[in-house]
Amino acid sequence: MLTIFGKKKKDEQTPPESLSSSQTEAQEPLSTPNQSLSGVYTPPAHGPVEDQPQPQPAMRAAPPQQSFRLSPTAPLPAEETSLTRLLQSLLQDIPLPPGVDLGFAAASQTTPDYVPVRSTPPSRPMVIGPEKDSGEWEEQGGAPAKQPATVPSGKQVKPGETQPPAGKIPIPTPTVTTKRDKTPEKAPEKPSKVEKPSKDMVAKKEARAPQSFDHIFQLTQGNLESTGLVIINGEAGSGRTTLCSGLTSNYMKMGSACMYLTYDQAPSDLRDQMKKLGTDAAQYESGFRLIIVDGFASQSESFSMEPYYLEQPFSFDNIQETLTRNSQMFMGEKVKIIFDSLDGLASKIPTKDFGKDFTDLAGKLKESGSTFIVTIDMSKLPKDLVGSLNDLADCVVDLSKDDSDPNGRQLKVQRLNQKSAKIDAETFEIDSSKGLVFV
Repeated sequence: MLTIFGKKKKDEQTPPESLSSSQTEAQEPLSTPNQSLSGVYTPPAHGPVEDQPQPQPAMRAAPPQQSFRLSPTAPLPAEETSLTRLLQSLLQDIPLPPGVDLGFAAASQTTPDYVPVRSTPPSRPMVIGPEKDSGEWEEQGGAPAKQPATVPSGKQVKPGETQPPAGKIPIPTPTVTTKRDKTPEKAPEKPSKVEKPSKDMVAKKEARAPQSFDHIFQLTQGNLESTGLVIINGEAGSGRTTLCSGLTSNYMKMGSACMYLTYDQAPSDLRDQMKKLGTDAAQYESGFRLIIVDGFASQSESFSMEPYYLEQPFSFDNIQETLTRNSQMFMGEKVKIIFDSLDGLASKIPTKDFGKDFTDLAGKLKESGSTFIVTIDMSKLPKDLVGSLNDLADCVVDLSKDDSDPNGRQLKVQRLNQKSAKIDAETFEIDSSKGLVFV
């Protein structure tokens, strides 16, 4: 018995639903008449023909069943079926651009445009609000905003009414005020006259740390320790005695020999004042480092209890002899001699004699290598005598005070090394425990 295999006609195509199953079967290998689908030989139903023996085929394993899927690019059937009619009805509901054929065959032949995949998700540029100082908006990562297109003069278009281009969704633009819309600020008016600083502002200097009494040695640049004549000029109450007692205390601490001639106060008052400054005068007197000569008691014709005193306080000869004799006790050392003050002596001696005798005294002490420091109020002396004293002195220090301010005092070095000095005045205060304190 023979089995005849054939094909279906072209016109009898299977519907799309059974297309996948039919193609699966078509791809399987064809078997021989005497071989089943599984690959095992099966004898004929009525028995084999004896005259023609059939050879036994070789046994082989059946290939595995494979599922078949239709390729996306396979052509679709051209004739209308139930599926195509369904697709066409769905396509009618989708709006398409003009010129596109709604036929199923034409749609299958179109090739879609290639759209590249974006590497980053779509985003919009960040908009930053107006700054504090300006009303303009800034756009990060974008070009500066373009000016709106010019319009005819008859119709004005506001910034908010600008029409967006076709095909784009309009984005509302916030209304901001720019620098152009702001009213210009008036420039500050210049003062018509330059205001001069007041006296109070000039008097007030920059605050600085207070400086100790040792600052006086820096201002005088060594003249208070070298041989020569130093004049401390100032009226009573300006700080002359406080300055002299402070100098004596510093000389004692430095180990220098010193002789103090008192005219304006008793020696006991000088010792008390030095004790407040931290110097025991009696200790240095017992060690023959300090000699205090009493010239105060003899002015009132009273008896002095001091070991060293002046018998004739208004005689330059007696003063010169007393100072020269007592300075020999220091065995050739350079002695610091302080005379406080010359006011009483200048009032008792005529001007011509005073100038001549004082010049002789200063010369003798300078020859012995002593530093001669005197205090005097030159405002009460004649001008010619003041000029001769300034020319004779190696250093001149002026002390002044403000009557309105009890603590307002100034010190100014007028002369250094027998030449005029240009040094600013220094403000100082009197402290009972520190003496002169520069502020």
